[in-house]
Amino acid sequence: MAAGQNEKKKLILNHARYLKIGTHLWVDRVFSNAVCNGMYHFHASANAYMQYLNSAFGMSSYAFEFGRKQIWQAFIQESIRAIASASDRVVEAKHNISIEQVCNCSK
Repeated sequence: MAAGQNEKKKLILNHARYLKIGTHLWVDRVFSNAVCNGMYHFHASANAYMQYLNSAFGMSSYAFEFGRKQIWQAFIQESIRAIASASDRVVEAKHNISIEQVCNCSK
């Protein structure tokens, strides 16, 4: 067996109902689509969208606040899923790959 053939792979399924955007945080497609639309149409940054969500919903009984990295994760995953779905493809990546490696935005 050649090197790298036994690596675990992760699929980003086009029809998945939920996306994992944190260690213990999953969001539905309505949320991730709202993040994408907000960032594309309002030119909002991940930080601005995070502040909006935390201001609007952070003071409720949920006692949870979103982080910028979680918003960025939702944006990247939903963008990839939408592009893959439109081109009738399934995205495959290494298991536990960082989001920086996925979008090739590491410095």
